[in-house]
Amino acid sequence: MKRFVSIMLCVAMIFSCVSVAAFAEEKDDTPVILVPGFLQPYMYIEGEDGAEDEYLWLFKKEKLFERIADDIGNLTLSIFGLLVGDVEGFGETLGGGAYAIAEKLRCNPDGTSVYPVVHYKNDPAESNAANLKKVVSKDAERKNLLFESFIDYAVENDYAEYENIYVFEYDSRYDPIILAEELREFIKDVKEYTGSEQVNLFTVSYGGLITATYLYYYLDDADVDKVVLNVPPLQGTDFPDRLFRKNVDLPFYTLIDFVESVLGAGTNIAEIFGAIDGSFLDTVLNSASGGMLDVVEYWSSIYSISSTEYYEGMKKDFLDSEASKEIIERNDIIHYEIMPAMEDLFAECYEKGTEVSIIVCTGSSICLGGNLNGDILVPVYSASGAEVALMGERFPDGYQPVGSSCSNEEHNHVSPSMEIDASGSYLPENTWYIEDSYHAMFELEDYAMSLCAKLIFTDDLEDVHSDPAYPQFEFSNNSHQGLYAKFNKSSSGYISSDDTAVIIENLYQNNAVKILSVKAEGLDLDFDALTSGLLMPGESIEIAFEGDVPEVKAKRSTLVIEYVKLGILTGCATKEFEITINNA
Repeated sequence: MKRFVSIMLCVAMIFSCVSVAAFAEEKDDTPVILVPGFLQPYMYIEGEDGAEDEYLWLFKKEKLFERIADDIGNLTLSIFGLLVGDVEGFGETLGGGAYAIAEKLRCNPDGTSVYPVVHYKNDPAESNAANLKKVVSKDAERKNLLFESFIDYAVENDYAEYENIYVFEYDSRYDPIILAEELREFIKDVKEYTGSEQVNLFTVSYGGLITATYLYYYLDDADVDKVVLNVPPLQGTDFPDRLFRKNVDLPFYTLIDFVESVLGAGTNIAEIFGAIDGSFLDTVLNSASGGMLDVVEYWSSIYSISSTEYYEGMKKDFLDSEASKEIIERNDIIHYEIMPAMEDLFAECYEKGTEVSIIVCTGSSICLGGNLNGDILVPVYSASGAEVALMGERFPDGYQPVGSSCSNEEHNHVSPSMEIDASGSYLPENTWYIEDSYHAMFELEDYAMSLCAKLIFTDDLEDVHSDPAYPQFEFSNNSHQGLYAKFNKSSSGYISSDDTAVIIENLYQNNAVKILSVKAEGLDLDFDALTSGLLMPGESIEIAFEGDVPEVKAKRSTLVIEYVKLGILTGCATKEFEITINNA
């Protein structure tokens, strides 16, 4: 009897182990192809007879030093001229230097390359991340792996293996129609190489427009399961028009903030430049743009990323109808067939089983000027199709969503800052917005990195309602932001009568902070901030408040936090968060 019981226990144990293994969640083995942004891939001319390859982009620093040495006389004179007020002459010298460095990237009027420029080969055996990491470690010329931080994050967090992530390379000078065909061939090669029936596509910036063009033409191939479009210029930007027409108007302090965000260490270089008039940079860049225009004037991609509003003018003023016929024909299709079809295209994707998600960054003006709300390069409306207030403006209190794509009254698609109405966007249920985050900087922000990984490597986020940790609207948690705050019972950026405290996180990497005061403008709330202790890097604190939240809906307020950053000689600092009262 004992033997029988022992045998039965063993059988039960084995069965239970098998059952657990059978029902354990398996890692998705669908290959992921990363589609980079404009000017991210390398472009070079292959060396002949054993000679070194000539890297045109990204060019070696030695090439810059050689150019400076070759033109040291003109450069010295232009610097002296700058000192006595000749800003335009200095800019023209820089433009001439830029032309000399990038001259071999020129294209003919028909869009073909003047020189035999190539990019890295799209061969799955070579283009998988496992092999690319080996190549980068051994090849001094290829100094970085595209998306390396994101790839490492995915592997370290057990989302994927290096061997199952691939990088698509392309020539940034060409338009999305040409590149979509190349992407199609690479997708088929990856499928054959891996034996997988489908692939997933993670795209950044221009890679998103290339991928949208691919879906427009080749969706019926049924080769793609999931697509994540990170900051895609689906309706272009006014960047090319301003550059071509020398109409640059740099938002100087936005650019400083951008640099600080890239540094990501809680720096405050804005104080250094506080008394500087940045307008001279406009003159320098406008004067230098002539040399750059001579390089890029026949890049078909430049016309593709122009917003349709400016495309006709650019086509008329900078392209010859006969000599540049091929560029015009393809870009007419981009602007008048593909871009207007985005909403219908994404709806068709879902109907046919391809899930599409979009990530948008918001809260900054475009870097060459204008009043569009964007991510320094791409306007919010271009990336998402959403209704967006102009930079610095807000929707009025009590604003009613347009609801053209989503009319579900239980869904709130208006941002806490009341700047963005996503209810009429291309994908109101599958578009995430990150405020105060800059273009393609997801690898520098923990939240953005996590969101991207969740969307492309898992099925955890079916839509913006799936997980409170990934709301439709969120604030950037780049360490440059200093603090992050949200109320304890509401989604990020909102407050209601359910809330009893505000949660504040210290984002600084090396500095503790002391919270001095918290207030919500227009609300009669008393926050018990002075009793809080030091908040060390990465730590959070919950500060309770007393008072009643009024029974109103879609009313703006601003959460203002005063604090001291310890470890540096500065006074009190202030961090503000635009919030919305949702309590009716």
